[in-house]
Amino acid sequence: MLRVLESQLQSMALTRKLRMSTAIADTVAHRPKEAPAILNTSAMAQEVDGLFWRAIARADAYDFKGAKLDALEAASVAASYPAWARNRFYFAAMRAAVETGDSAVAERFLSRWISPASMAKTAVFIT
Repeated sequence: MLRVLESQLQSMALTRKLRMSTAIADTVAHRPKEAPAILNTSAMAQEVDGLFWRAIARADAYDFKGAKLDALEAASVAASYPAWARNRFYFAAMRAAVETGDSAVAERFLSRWISPASMAKTAVFIT
């Protein structure tokens, strides 16, 4: 659906946002090969939000060196994401750090991880 919408857009600003949405959807759906095609473009690679999602996609694609570099750059925006996205990012960052032999970075991201018990205490339920 996003690709159909993109083909009909005239605004470059909206096209860029739609491409970011497509990359996020590919990452969340565990399609790590599709997401980098968008996230590696020069425009997206300069956005810290793009780096956040690219870190996850790269870890899923076993590019641990690239994932660690992206995670270090994107760590500043992680707090602005919902807990499920932050944890996915932190796990990707921790795995990338462990796989590249960087225990200090792995420990730094481990300290930011949100436990399921903590998430349950702060969850907002809509009825």
